[in-house]
Amino acid sequence: MKTICESKRKMIKSVIFGLVFAVFVECFLVNYRTWESFSFSPIEGYLVDYGSGKESREPGKVHFSKEEAVIEITGINEVVHNLYLDIQPEKKSIRQLSIRISAVDDGNELYYQLPELVISANKGNYVKLNLSGKAKKLKIEIEDLKGESVWIKQTGLNAHKPFYVDVSHIAGIFVLWMLVCGIFHMRHLFKNKCNLKDKKQYVICMAVIGIELAAVLSSSFSTAKYVNPPWVHHYQYEKLAQSLAKGHFYLDIEPSRELQAMDNPYDKNLRKELNVSHEWDTAYYQGKYYVYFGIMPVLVFYLPFYLITGHGFPTIAGTVICEVFLILGILLLLLALVKRYFRKTTLGIFLMLDILLFCASGILIIAVYPTFYALPIIMGLCFVVWGWYFLLSGLGPDRVRLKRVFAGCICLALTAGCRPQMLAACFPGLCILIPYLKKIWKLDQRTCIKYAGICLVPFIVIGFGLMYYNFARFGSPFDFGANYNLTTNDMTNRGFHPDRFPLGIYMFLFQPVNFQAQFPFIQKTDVVTAYQGITIFEGMYGGILMLHPFLWMNLLLFKVRKGLKRKGLLLFAGVSLGAGMIIMCADVQIAGILMRYMCDFGIFLSIPALLVILEAVNEIRDKQFLAFISAGTAVLTGISVLLGALYLCK
Repeated sequence: MKTICESKRKMIKSVIFGLVFAVFVECFLVNYRTWESFSFSPIEGYLVDYGSGKESREPGKVHFSKEEAVIEITGINEVVHNLYLDIQPEKKSIRQLSIRISAVDDGNELYYQLPELVISANKGNYVKLNLSGKAKKLKIEIEDLKGESVWIKQTGLNAHKPFYVDVSHIAGIFVLWMLVCGIFHMRHLFKNKCNLKDKKQYVICMAVIGIELAAVLSSSFSTAKYVNPPWVHHYQYEKLAQSLAKGHFYLDIEPSRELQAMDNPYDKNLRKELNVSHEWDTAYYQGKYYVYFGIMPVLVFYLPFYLITGHGFPTIAGTVICEVFLILGILLLLLALVKRYFRKTTLGIFLMLDILLFCASGILIIAVYPTFYALPIIMGLCFVVWGWYFLLSGLGPDRVRLKRVFAGCICLALTAGCRPQMLAACFPGLCILIPYLKKIWKLDQRTCIKYAGICLVPFIVIGFGLMYYNFARFGSPFDFGANYNLTTNDMTNRGFHPDRFPLGIYMFLFQPVNFQAQFPFIQKTDVVTAYQGITIFEGMYGGILMLHPFLWMNLLLFKVRKGLKRKGLLLFAGVSLGAGMIIMCADVQIAGILMRYMCDFGIFLSIPALLVILEAVNEIRDKQFLAFISAGTAVLTGISVLLGALYLCK
């Protein structure tokens, strides 16, 4: 009884201290610039000029020329500590502005440039300046506003920054504090075996799931432009639902005569040169527009919603629903593996592996970019994870749960309707299924044929439906239409070039994380390549092996091969790893090198690495070495969580 009271007192002290600490950090560290600005003397009487920009009759509105977008402040002759800018572009799609400030001061008679900054549009920004003595003139160049109209709401020098407390910051700091305290006070989690029937373990597990959900949901809803996208081509699924309701597959958009008259409408530069009107990033084929992205999100969300309400389904809602299902699916998949093959796994190891799979699956990338581009990817991920879970939980040592196996086959077959390359998940699934069919064949051949037939039915039915859908649109059952998209390059003539692989493999796997001194401490890496040809790429925040270093555990797969082979998991792990590499290489050739494409193969590379860790902690009897592995796994988990959190904050 005394021990229980002491633990409660410690917990209450931790909670109180955590709240005080979080409030202190928010009020005095996060708001440091506010307290500092109270010592500044606001400057008045300076002049503001907009270069070649023209001021409108509307107060504060300026039309910048296509050559430059400059705000020049003269007649200062005072020590300037900060610059206040409140700029509202006329285009709502412009959310951030890249600015470069130049100054003339006591130490420099001519303008000298300061480092480039990124500020937010549509709200006030306080930029701390550290100049040499008194400032004479300031010049702000804004690259994003050339040729644009903006409202210059306010400019100020030595402005007092208002004190602002963000409750979400306090909550985040408090949660991190409690997590650290929880890990310290719950070291016994690494001694007790995983058993979610135990109420305490169940509550702890649900708390971890709650934190994961809070992280992805808050990130998904934090950016207004993704809640209500300003881009027309982001509403393709909505338009496809309307077309399907009318009984046809093409979009109800009439292509321009100029586009129809082009010999090669996929030539972007020629379209731009001729000023040809077209629907961006849609598939154009024989005078019709089509959606080349997977149809499953339309059938699951958009079409039913449109038929019931007559309105378009919000894309972010579908993304969030899939995020929830993916988090639950990851938990159940791991639980099925632990219950069946790795019963010595402690709760601590189980929770860390759940977090690792959560981070490496790509769900954080989707949470930052919850658009219609991401929706078919995360839905495909859901079907992969749930498909594997149903197979593993349905194929028991004593009996086969046919309904679960059938559900697993349905999920795996549906991946083709989301992201065709994820259909590769069927091969690891077969590695789970085939050994059971072999056992049944020896006992009862008729039953084996019956079970095999039942497993094939979803692939036949769904495959036939997708092949008809493709044939009706593009004249081939195997053509999903991606090559006909109207974007940056002609994919009908893209071709296969082995020289694309070195850059793609390096960027997807080995690109180091680009750290910087300013929060959030990571930034995109510029792509430098000697590849002389067309490929699609964007800056990456790091290769998947660098963002999630636990994936290097795949190199130790051969070390635990005997144990995994006895459990019947070696082939599953090897094929999953191979499938992930094949998907990555296919993306490099067919699509390009984009951060969100890591979601295509992250889950395939993660599962074998987790199996290596599970096999090691279940088979090693040396307590010291086991403690070393547990500590190492904790470190790897911490790295993935830290980099994932910084990525969410970017």
